[in-house]
Amino acid sequence: MRNARRLLGSFIFIIGIAPLTAAPAFGQQFEVIYPNGLTAVAEKALPPQVYLSQQNILEIKGEFFPKNQPDAQPWIVQATGFIEKASGHVVSARHLLVETVMDLAERYNEPFYIDENGVFQGVDYDYKFFAVLNTATARLEYPLEVVAMGPMDTYLDVILFKPLKKIPVKNLALSSNIKPGDKVYASGFTTQDTHYHKANGKTARVTTDKIKFTAEHVVLAILQNETIASIGVKKLYRLAKPTQSGFSGGPVFNTGGQVIGIMIEKDSIFSFAISSDDITTVIKSIK
Repeated sequence: MRNARRLLGSFIFIIGIAPLTAAPAFGQQFEVIYPNGLTAVAEKALPPQVYLSQQNILEIKGEFFPKNQPDAQPWIVQATGFIEKASGHVVSARHLLVETVMDLAERYNEPFYIDENGVFQGVDYDYKFFAVLNTATARLEYPLEVVAMGPMDTYLDVILFKPLKKIPVKNLALSSNIKPGDKVYASGFTTQDTHYHKANGKTARVTTDKIKFTAEHVVLAILQNETIASIGVKKLYRLAKPTQSGFSGGPVFNTGGQVIGIMIEKDSIFSFAISSDDITTVIKSIK
């Protein structure tokens, strides 16, 4: 929680995550999602280019585990991302890594450091990241390497990954073509997590649903002012309606299916997205 807003990265404390989505389309609203079959991925039919673009979003999964123990039960985090067209890097939200490192430090006194590329590293633990691609029949994981992120002491909530294997999705183009009042579409992955009680009095926790969804929003304001500049950001979008935990790093599309930013935060009324201009800033920082 930050200033009454929730960061959108979802923390999942389980190893097995049920396979999730996506493959052939039967209209501009539906996909076949394993294991549930035909599923609506939007409330209503999407604009054609938005529908095509949202088919290429990726679930981003992080696993944190003690050093030299890659088979230990990991601390798992989840967000959303996509492959940026010009650079070929996977884009997501920086807080997926940073908030996890900070949580490990605060709750378990796990030390960390920042390496020469400005990336957080654990002293006594390692982490792995994966792009998860869900087809109609399988859940496929592709390893990722963190290569850059927005510098600390700024609000530049962007992280970049290098795919270590080719991911068979379409790369998505960035755009600044947006203005207040325009419709935009936020795509991402989230979960329905619940619990039930066993006869022995213990509580069992379970993920009952893995969800892929694209929600329609309206751009209410484009924030470009001294405060925004002072925290190291060029442009923020305030969008009508909140979105879901897990949408962090997920693309926000204009009606042409281009990425105008990524989701980073929400409160009970609004969502906030960091701009494509800021994504480009981090891409250009790669040495």
